[in-house]
Amino acid sequence: MSRKYLHTISFISLFILFASCEKAIIPIPATLYADAVIGITGADPNNIDKLFELDASTDPDIKSNLDLIESYEISSVSYQIVTFSGFAGTTFSGNMIVGNSTIPVNNLNLIDPTLYTMPLSAAELESIATDLLSDNKVQIRITGNINNKPTEFRIKFTFKVVAKI
Repeated sequence: MSRKYLHTISFISLFILFASCEKAIIPIPATLYADAVIGITGADPNNIDKLFELDASTDPDIKSNLDLIESYEISSVSYQIVTFSGFAGTTFSGNMIVGNSTIPVNNLNLIDPTLYTMPLSAAELESIATDLLSDNKVQIRITGNINNKPTEFRIKFTFKVVAKI
């Protein structure tokens, strides 16, 4: 066999090998946080309507790969009251809205620091991941009422995420 023939066979074999390989997916696991302070004075109405956002670019590993991220996978979204000042027995009732998903909350004791996982379906988690992919942000809105004032509390949302590049 001639050398030219062997080189041609080798080149075609290598081309087929590389062409048939799928692109490797590299996962970047991250825990992302968003929080807000909500305060109501004695003169304010008992209504709450607070809008804030999760920004994925606050995570250094995600930030350094923003241009390469092809998708996000969210396994859970949770929330927790991390600080509170006000009367014992103060509760919140209303809605927690993450992206397009609304979770009703009834009589959430604001002095209780329990971590609550939001009961989101796979489709809702996927919708939030799609929102996150569009501009690396997800809007969070808290609407409802408290039963006592004055009060101030900080609520923290935690997103368990895997960015895929």
